[in-house]
Amino acid sequence: MRTPSRVTLLGSTGSIGTQAIQVIEHLARLAGTTVDAEDAPLKVAALSAGSRSLELLAQQAVLVRAELVATSGTAQDAQRLREYLDAAARSTGISGYSPRIVWGERASVEAAAHPADVVLNGITGSIGLEPTLTALKAGYRVALANKESLIAGGPLVRAAVDASPLETPMVPVDSEHSALAQALTSGTDAEIDRLILTASGGPFRGYTREMLHDVTPRQALAHPTWDMGLVVTTNSATMVNKALEVLEAHHLLGLILTALMLRYTRSRLCIQWFSS
Repeated sequence: MRTPSRVTLLGSTGSIGTQAIQVIEHLARLAGTTVDAEDAPLKVAALSAGSRSLELLAQQAVLVRAELVATSGTAQDAQRLREYLDAAARSTGISGYSPRIVWGERASVEAAAHPADVVLNGITGSIGLEPTLTALKAGYRVALANKESLIAGGPLVRAAVDASPLETPMVPVDSEHSALAQALTSGTDAEIDRLILTASGGPFRGYTREMLHDVTPRQALAHPTWDMGLVVTTNSATMVNKALEVLEAHHLLGLILTALMLRYTRSRLCIQWFSS
């Protein structure tokens, strides 16, 4: 029997984390098993999340039987998490499940250090930098959805990637950079003149400077193309997210900034393209 890959999900209650669990469930169904079974294709080793969604975190942990569950909250939050875990286990008829719980500002770092094959970093913000470095230095592959890791500490992350014993120590999760990384494996750098990151322009595309004075948070969160978390959606409305993606591509793929361009398109089908 093939040994399942061990996966840690950082930011498991966010949009990236919840979708990851859906994918893990889907792969288990395709294999004719369940996510908590010994023969599941992917085994969730650890979960981490903030303190605002403790009940969901507990439900996720019970579903996948995570060995370690981490929250950035307080000791009181950790106690609430234990109560939610017990309640979720009872409601599903599960007995004897008692994962290790860690809490506090460094909880996600402890989760990243827990034995795993792949660490999916879906944390929002530069607080995700240390978990990224921790996982890379431990020799785990990092699936990176936390662009702030690269924005805040690109040289540090690059050094950890270069020092890793793995052939591919880090893979991008964001659709733009995943598309670029996959395409780059099919050719050589000499064949590429420039890479183009596409942007929809967000809900305020076409607005004048005067019109922008009166926009509301509700309008900023009404993205015309994608359904994302609050922070990313707001950053997309202001185009800050696209600026971060340019820098992410620079650090992640080792591309000089002059080789990267932006182009506006409303199409969902066109994420990136190359010019040669």
